[in-house]
Amino acid sequence: MRLFSGGQQIPYLIESTSLTREFPATTESADDPHLPQVSRWRVVIPQTGLPLRRLVLATSTPLFQRRVRVFNSYIDARGQAAQRLLAEAVWSRQPKQAAQNLVLALDGQRLGDEVVIKTDNGDNPPITLTSVRGAVGVTRLLFKPMEGGAATELLCGNSEVGPARYDLVLIAPQILGAPKQRASLGGETTAAGAGLQQWVTGRAGMVLLWLVLGGVVVVLLVVVARLLPKPESHP
Repeated sequence: MRLFSGGQQIPYLIESTSLTREFPATTESADDPHLPQVSRWRVVIPQTGLPLRRLVLATSTPLFQRRVRVFNSYIDARGQAAQRLLAEAVWSRQPKQAAQNLVLALDGQRLGDEVVIKTDNGDNPPITLTSVRGAVGVTRLLFKPMEGGAATELLCGNSEVGPARYDLVLIAPQILGAPKQRASLGGETTAAGAGLQQWVTGRAGMVLLWLVLGGVVVVLLVVVARLLPKPESHP
């Protein structure tokens, strides 16, 4: 990630705060017909890699006691799909009790684009999830704009560029304690040449590489054929 203004880089600090922001998560039933006693929900996360702090579950079922588990899928060292347990808790409610949401702590883990919630109902009817909300940690990007009102551009997405390193350690307390103004992002655009770079590094780039290698092989065969001595012709 880089900040640019007037053709020059702008140093910045990343501040991790204890604040969180909640968002409604899209939830859909994903029950397995071979496991009728297990309720399973697929929770879609709006963006991959969000630092999730917690999931908050709400239900309208008046009487139940369940152990709720949260999993995410990943590819193990053998290249096979596997599941990792992220959090679990016991959730219960009685008819005379007020509805209480279940809070599952995830400790800011950066996950994929979905998680799975499971609970074993035994011989009881399944519970009904009315909503699932996620909470992410608030991270701030602190910088001083260039003088003269030049526009500031935020560049990101190049996996070949490492993290920025600036000599701001000594003055970080002054920057963190200084009065701040909120900046807002404009529309996202693709940098010039990024489309070609993605095409070259993607599947189309592999096809192009094999075509080039094939052309080189053909040229070498033609050169070798011309260098070989021609067979003598007999009358």
